Amino acid sequence: MDRLTHGEHTTQLIYTPSFSCLGVSSLPSVLALTDLGWHLLEREHDGALRGSGARHAQTLWFELSNVLLLGRLRIAYAVDGATAHATIEFNTVMNALYVEAIYRLLRAAPDEPVAEDAGLSVSFAQLEALPYKFRSALMDFTPPGEALTALHAWPTTHRRIALWWKREVAPAGVIALTARTLLLVRDETVPAALRRGTARYGKLAHFMVRSGELEAQIAASNGIANMRFRVHRGSDTAALQVDVPRSSEAALRSLLARHCTPVSINA
Repeated sequence: MDRLTHGEHTTQLIYTPSFSCLGVSSLPSVLALTDLGWHLLEREHDGALRGSGARHAQTLWFELSNVLLLGRLRIAYAVDGATAHATIEFNTVMNALYVEAIYRLLRAAPDEPVAEDAGLSVSFAQLEALPYKFRSALMDFTPPGEALTALHAWPTTHRRIALWWKREVAPAGVIALTARTLLLVRDETVPAALRRGTARYGKLAHFMVRSGELEAQIAASNGIANMRFRVHRGSDTAALQVDVPRSSEAALRSLLARHCTPVSINA
């Protein structure tokens, strides 16, 4: 309660108990969403409380990962001219609570969408063509009341090291857009301590509000293409990079040019 300002009202409160999975141990935390922003209180190993938080106008994007029973939410936000991250680890039985928290924070963002994408929609055939894991992810993560207007999926990218050995350089993924939200979903692996081979065990999703504060660019190098997104909050800028196959460069260039505000699109 000490972190709330006078007149600030709580809209959602999530308590996360201590949890241990896949070699990761987390301590209890409380995430409070309010009409002005969000606050996170975490218990330290010495028993002290550590607090973080930001107003809606300072919040940049959300990253949600699910690997077996381990869930992790990272909130990127601008503070004192730099980008900071608040991280919550939880049992995936609580996943729906954190997805709802992301939806609430996306709806509360002060930015207005750049365009309504009038008349554009994703067909059933486009969804059916996606791998099941990404089709189900879009069903789980698309904010309620928002229709998909564009999407593009890409396969895992490998680089041949030797005749008999290939190394993965970029996981498979999909980018999807609604009139208000940009959603990125990619494969995720288990933590290195328990990794076995190259099997995929979960998903990594990023959520961003589409607005004049969001810029995109794509550039190719070393056989792959790099999608980069920049989110501006006043004088603060934060960047997110996603590696994709070179074969998807043209399609993604077209999608970004049509639906985002490109900084530059380099061949």
